[in-house]
Amino acid sequence: MKRPLFLSLALASFGLCILSTDLKADEIQYRPAILDVDFDSMESIGLYSHPKDGGLGRDLWNNSRRSIITEMLPILPKPGSSATHQNLVMGALLTQANAELIDNDIDIEDGKDIFTLRLEKLNEIGAYKQSFLMYSALGAEPYHINLAKAGITAMLFNGERSLACLEYKTMEDRNFQSEFWDNLTLYCRYVLSNSDESEGARKGLSESSLGALRSIAEKSSYKINYSKSRFDKLSELERAIRVAEDRVIWPSITMGMLSSLPHKHVGMLMARDDLTLNEEFYIYARAAELGLVDKEMLRKFYVSVYDSEIRQLSNPNNLGWKQIAYAYHEATDENNQGQEWRWIKSAYDYKSTYGIHALSPFSDLLRTTDIEGQSHDSIETSLKVINAGQNNLPGKWIKYYENKKITSKFDQHLYFLSKIWNFETNENMGQDPEIIEFLEGEKDTPKKNYF
Repeated sequence: MKRPLFLSLALASFGLCILSTDLKADEIQYRPAILDVDFDSMESIGLYSHPKDGGLGRDLWNNSRRSIITEMLPILPKPGSSATHQNLVMGALLTQANAELIDNDIDIEDGKDIFTLRLEKLNEIGAYKQSFLMYSALGAEPYHINLAKAGITAMLFNGERSLACLEYKTMEDRNFQSEFWDNLTLYCRYVLSNSDESEGARKGLSESSLGALRSIAEKSSYKINYSKSRFDKLSELERAIRVAEDRVIWPSITMGMLSSLPHKHVGMLMARDDLTLNEEFYIYARAAELGLVDKEMLRKFYVSVYDSEIRQLSNPNNLGWKQIAYAYHEATDENNQGQEWRWIKSAYDYKSTYGIHALSPFSDLLRTTDIEGQSHDSIETSLKVINAGQNNLPGKWIKYYENKKITSKFDQHLYFLSKIWNFETNENMGQDPEIIEFLEGEKDTPKKNYF
């Protein structure tokens, strides 16, 4: 992971940071709370640089008014189970887009720039991993407390307590005045204290307004049982500290248990380092369904599972969900050309149990496969996987259905989908008599009946 220079320097001077944990407030020569910043450069940062990653293009903000963008980002809905909705929401938050194209109809308000607002929204929906990666790409000290707060919060939710507090140390002399910063100061003195100071630093947590820190001050081994209602009542910093400190007793992780959890709580579980492989997969599958894990994150997970669990087996059988990882490896192996559908279909057997989004890494492979001879069920599932993987309908599929004799309602839908996809502009599409007639006949059809 790319780490900003100021973080690297902080890590290199770890010993110096530890020695200075007892610095008194009246001994600090405070720097300004707000620093100069290149807004165009900062607001252009993103994780998605290409449409195949989920990016919405470098010109995403072209001619968009800043007043509208800053009003809409805080109220952007969390991504739902719809792959299209996920692509739009996460694309807007993660695309590497040229901020110079924004129409600055209003001045930039410090602490409410587009980069900070995106990080805050990512944290709000539980996409802590992506928020951490975005913040790490900043490459400079945060210019405002809102940005520092968003970045450090993301670090804590990723279990990076020491890194979060080293980040705090680089800004200890900034004139930040807020309850959040006061509590973070107490917490980081405790985290960074050496063995001689640790007991005093722990007891110093009793001055905090956060119940979690006061409880640690009273009992070093303090933990609480997880409950959704209890965690919903906590402040963001308090939840983050409980996760970073591993002071939560979680229930057993099952697909059923995860299905009832909101985005934030699934995101919190991703930071745990004591998960079994099964639990890790269940969380990834549910997080993918919620738009918190993309196909590349899943692909890397499946590659890791194959290398550690399957590669050494002479005759892999009865693998359960690991069959998805096995199928992905075999389907993408150059030695298995011509057998791709056999392996793809073996992964499709798990779509009902773990959801379509768990199969999204196959979407890139499907772009190059031939569709001829495949069943309607396989094609329908493949379309959903392609959509979940943020890919367009493959060009060879479009050509196949444009030239295929229509023998069923399913074929008719694919034929018109191919025609629509092949149009360069909506204007041209709206002038095609075949498409106009088809859409008129389908306007009252429930969406779920299309495929």
